[in-house]
Amino acid sequence: MKRFMAVLAFCFFTAAVCFAQSGNSVTGFWQTIDDKTKEPKSIVSVYEKDGAVFAKIIAVYTDGKLDIVKDEEGNFVANKERVAPKMDNQPFAGLVIIKDLRLDKSGKYSGGTIVDPNKGGDPYKAEIWLENGELKVRGKLGPFSRTQTWKSFPQSDFPEGFKITE
Repeated sequence: MKRFMAVLAFCFFTAAVCFAQSGNSVTGFWQTIDDKTKEPKSIVSVYEKDGAVFAKIIAVYTDGKLDIVKDEEGNFVANKERVAPKMDNQPFAGLVIIKDLRLDKSGKYSGGTIVDPNKGGDPYKAEIWLENGELKVRGKLGPFSRTQTWKSFPQSDFPEGFKITE
């Protein structure tokens, strides 16, 4: 009987993990929105690596449009001339802003950090979760927190020939 219960529990766990990764996953492309202007600010790739969740800026918006250029091979790529002055002038495109989040018991991803490249790049505690098809992203410092809502960005919305660079 114990063996049957263990197998049953394993099946339920496996099914729950598969369900969580299909359509209900935090991974993918997300459009960040400026808190003040409510305009699109960047496209971020949320991805899994070694069992943890990370997020990297793929491209930024300038004057309401994705800031992309053609490389030497004719591919559209993110313009890396836009830099984060408070982070040693690193290009925004390619900057990892969320690190080491893991799924917790509440169904949120937490335990890692997030940085705001416009505010110096200091790490804050972070948690993310899906809510009504949008990604909620919260940074916390002590008793204070700020939550942003990121909107899903289908890969098909990138310009034809867009190449994600490292």
